[in-house]
Amino acid sequence: MFAWEQRKLGEVIVSEHKGKVKSSMKGGNTNYLETNYLNGGIAQKVNATADVSKNDVLILWDGSKAGTVYHGFEGALGSTLKVYVPKCSGDFLYQILKKDQDKIYQRYRTPNIPHVIKNFTEKFIVSIPNVREQEKIAEFFHDLDSLIALHQRKPKCTFKLPNLT
Repeated sequence: MFAWEQRKLGEVIVSEHKGKVKSSMKGGNTNYLETNYLNGGIAQKVNATADVSKNDVLILWDGSKAGTVYHGFEGALGSTLKVYVPKCSGDFLYQILKKDQDKIYQRYRTPNIPHVIKNFTEKFIVSIPNVREQEKIAEFFHDLDSLIALHQRKPKCTFKLPNLT
């Protein structure tokens, strides 16, 4: 086991870019990555080049839920989102940001009309282990998220009908 290091978010990503696709670009074959779809809605297709891979981490850049993070999507990035291309495990980076979701909401957004602050990647500090540990931790939390989702889909109450014979 190795010591974890404190790093600025900008040091653990290769690049970032803001989305440019708008709903007016409907048509084509590329998934339109916008909040409705990212939150479980039906995918719309747009006439744009995919600029997000499943390993990338997305963050809602503006709006009432600015600072919300997403992961595991592929497609063309909507204009209210930013993508972070991680140097290592996107699963791990997503779990770190998701763990600090409330902190992002409280400390890294503008006060009036919510936007994530412009220098977020220079201000936000993450603790990271080596790559092997990142992958193991990410896999554990991914499996845990899947297990929780499975249990949430189960019916809340079950009952047996009385035998009437």
